[in-house]
Amino acid sequence: MAGIIPDTAKYMKILLVKPDISPLISWGSAENIVEPLGLEYVAAGVASDHEVRILDLQLEKGLQKVLSDFHPDVVG
Repeated sequence: MAGIIPDTAKYMKILLVKPDISPLISWGSAENIVEPLGLEYVAAGVASDHEVRILDLQLEKGLQKVLSDFHPDVVG
């Protein structure tokens, strides 16, 4: 099955980030937090020989720490 990243590409570390938009949504609450399903679909399309992580900034903080610890080749 063809993925988003070609099978011929070198090993890559990929970080997919869902931004925290909660301050922009005045009507939001913890009940409105939804799974980053779109990013999960993208991650599923990446060949298995690449490492993909998803960071949901609405739930987790510390983008700088993840960047320095994981050292991704691609951030999207």
